[in-house]
Amino acid sequence: MLASLVFGLSTGGSQMAGAASPASTASAPSAPNETWQNPVNVSNAQGVYDNDPAVGGSALNDGATVAEESRDEGTQHAFGRIVNHSNSVLGLANFLGARNLEESGWKQNGSPRVAHDGLGRRHVIWWQADSNGTCGWYARVDADGVARSIQIVPNSCGGRKNTALAVAPDGTVHAFFGANLSDIHYWRMEPTGVWSIQNETVPNTNAPKDISAGVTSTNSPFIAWAGPGPVHSADVQVSMRGASGWVGPSNLSAPFCQGSAATAHLPTLAGDPTGGMRAAWTQVNCGQGLGTDDVFYREWTPSGWSGVIKQVTNSSSNSYNVTVAVDASGVAHLIWSDDQGFSTSNFKIWYSKGQGTDFSAPVRLFSGFFPDNAYEKDSSLDGGFSAMHLVLSTNLGESSPNKETYYSYAMTVPGSTPTPAVTPTPCIPGNFSDVRSTDFFYNAVRDLALHNVMSGYGDCTFRPSNNLTRGQAAKIVVTGSNVPPYTPATPTFRDVAVTDPFYQYVEAAYHSGVISGYTCGTGCLEFRSGFNVTRGQFAKMIKGAFALPTFTPATPTFRDVPRTDPFFSDIETVVHNGIVSGYSCGTNCLEFRPGNLITRGQAAKMVYLARAVAVAEATATATAAATDTPIVVTATPTATLFVITATPTNTAVVVTSTPTITSTPSNTPTSTWTAMPTLTPTRTPTP
Repeated sequence: MLASLVFGLSTGGSQMAGAASPASTASAPSAPNETWQNPVNVSNAQGVYDNDPAVGGSALNDGATVAEESRDEGTQHAFGRIVNHSNSVLGLANFLGARNLEESGWKQNGSPRVAHDGLGRRHVIWWQADSNGTCGWYARVDADGVARSIQIVPNSCGGRKNTALAVAPDGTVHAFFGANLSDIHYWRMEPTGVWSIQNETVPNTNAPKDISAGVTSTNSPFIAWAGPGPVHSADVQVSMRGASGWVGPSNLSAPFCQGSAATAHLPTLAGDPTGGMRAAWTQVNCGQGLGTDDVFYREWTPSGWSGVIKQVTNSSSNSYNVTVAVDASGVAHLIWSDDQGFSTSNFKIWYSKGQGTDFSAPVRLFSGFFPDNAYEKDSSLDGGFSAMHLVLSTNLGESSPNKETYYSYAMTVPGSTPTPAVTPTPCIPGNFSDVRSTDFFYNAVRDLALHNVMSGYGDCTFRPSNNLTRGQAAKIVVTGSNVPPYTPATPTFRDVAVTDPFYQYVEAAYHSGVISGYTCGTGCLEFRSGFNVTRGQFAKMIKGAFALPTFTPATPTFRDVPRTDPFFSDIETVVHNGIVSGYSCGTNCLEFRPGNLITRGQAAKMVYLARAVAVAEATATATAAATDTPIVVTATPTATLFVITATPTNTAVVVTSTPTITSTPSNTPTSTWTAMPTLTPTRTPTP
């Protein structure tokens, strides 16, 4: 068996706490007492190669997100996707189903990583090669299990395919992308959604591979990798970023088996609840020889790395791909693949838990579930509220080389239950604590909120600087205009199911020609609800939803929107109607910046003004019909174009949480032309 006990060996100031052989007379720690649930197949995609899964658990209620690379290994090599499977509360049968985060060509994306914050959200990064280059990507899965804010990480298109991710409790994202055996670069996204650090080189990495990230509870990021060391051909190195920059690296594995080829690799990191860091890795056992890796563990506190290294396993088998996660009580949980008792590389999942030098005896998980001829590998582990979440790859039920992703969990605090949902304090309709009467979008937000076109967050905020997603935009323009409802029995888009909260709005907008989708193969469309909307895209939605007559001047209004721009007529039309304006770029110079992301405040103002234009036109038409006298328009609307001469204060930021647009969308839009408020719109165009 894979036994474990403590022994001491002085090695350059460090001691080894080792795993003894079964013949040792010392008593081994008892086996862990967690009950792991029988795994469920979350990928459930027969004939598809589901690879490199990662998992994150909600710190509020143990909802989980599983992300994986999914690709066609058949003769067609038709696709490569990054897929997520999420639920909103702890469970095995309540996942929302496979939802694509992104799709590219075969083997053109991979290495997804998942981490959770303290707000119930899970964050995902991966790499992808497409027309943008080989870039890092990011998505956030909110507490409802829906992925949003899908985006390319700024300045990450440098061909780096090694990924590592850690997220602090406050939602600060620490992302790393590296080129194998070349470099590691660091990005930081603040809780506001702003990428405050971009493409920062981690110094002194020296041919890194197998990178892993962790962050302390005090928000200090760590990065670990395997690279050449002074003792072994590869050692585990770790650096930390402090207030004044990067510190390190520290060599964690050098003290073990000095003078031998005890190569170390595949490090893993996890922060603990007291501001510390835990590290684990696998390393060749110098007493056994190559191909007999064992699991090692070490701890860090603000005073430095512990002088004790714990050897968790000691056997003639191969322990591989260890992952560490730490629960709320500070106990470290380790899982890894091991071929103990089976043919070489016929891996099974093993588990141990402990702290310091006291670890439980390793046990094999799921021995009564997976047959002996099915391998279990590529495992990942993450702690949540009161559970440990685990995913793995297996070839069970698949033909080579395809495999499936399975998920399981175990309660780490017996008898504990997730925190129940808190009933929010009712907010005053139309009133938001972060929308002041002096804001240019004040009347717009109040109007749309009172007519159920837009709403806010449970804390009675509107968050006007947050970005707008495609799903949200579809809901707003459909509900705010006279686009007729449309709810087909069969979804148009494979990623917008009938049960999706935006389903009726997306279908209505598509059926009316307001929006379109992305092709995902023959006869296949995706809408990608979580993608953010640009100013150019939203101008097109407004023009289509409100059926504004096309206006195309001979001379473009904006220097960055020529007549050849795909949004030229849409932008010129909404500008002509006084719905939106641009930015000053000098004397007699205007820019629209169609690629900038649109914020909630800006979107509210545009919909509000578009409604005013539509009402005015409807009133004019009705008056003309009543008097039977033709009305001739002799001039453009009297609204004065408002030009921003300085950088606007409502700078677009990435969404950090998604507002509840409606608690339960109704089958019929709640806003009609006859229900317009008595407020007279202020016709100041949106910047």
